[in-house]
Amino acid sequence: WHETLHGDPDARASATKLAEHLHAASQGQAGARSARKLFPKVLPVLPVWGVTNLSAKTNFPLQRGMFDLVVIDEASQCDAASAIPLLYRAKRALIIGDQQQLIHITQLGQNRERQIAAKWGLSDTDASEFSYRERSCFGMANLRVGASPHLLDLHFRSQAAIAHFSNERFYGGQLNICTDVDHVFDEPTIEWRHVAGDCSQGPRGRSWLNSEEAQATITAIRGLTEQLRGLGLSLGVVTPYRAQVELLQD
Repeated sequence: WHETLHGDPDARASATKLAEHLHAASQGQAGARSARKLFPKVLPVLPVWGVTNLSAKTNFPLQRGMFDLVVIDEASQCDAASAIPLLYRAKRALIIGDQQQLIHITQLGQNRERQIAAKWGLSDTDASEFSYRERSCFGMANLRVGASPHLLDLHFRSQAAIAHFSNERFYGGQLNICTDVDHVFDEPTIEWRHVAGDCSQGPRGRSWLNSEEAQATITAIRGLTEQLRGLGLSLGVVTPYRAQVELLQD
């Protein structure tokens, strides 16, 4: 396609204009409508596109069967509603996900979902199958296929001792841990330290923090920093609360 693009002045010009319009749209300027008009000319020479579910509206015209295949990755954390416009634009779909992962987060309440289901005359079975609160895109696809998903059993992300827990607890030991361990720090992979602290809300009543836990974390960081010195390794700290992040940084 690269040779085709450079050998076709019209396709090259259309691709350049499309890039300009999409950039303008991403900056909050006008350009999305013009970009969608140019897309049919560009698709034959730029056949592969990577987008988020919600950005499809900006990038592509709403045309049925535009793509031969849509691949929805991380579908376990994707709601089905935002995937529908992508599925509409494709002739076939490949849904990749993990039924052991947590699904998307929603603020839709149970009573509200029941009201919506009743409004559209859904049976209890259909309401359960199409539940926005309980079904991810992967979960819904899994119900429709009627066969066991194909297991991708090679794991490259986590150190073996960390992956071992999930492998045994959720996957029945079926995963093959292929993580490169050449640069793994030679210390216990998982260690539990109990800290008797109290939680309080952060500045302006937003988020949460725990001063005792933060101090224990800083003490641990100082110890690890000395051990890491000269090894060319970095250290990261993860916490789910912004106020705790700011406290640790302070």
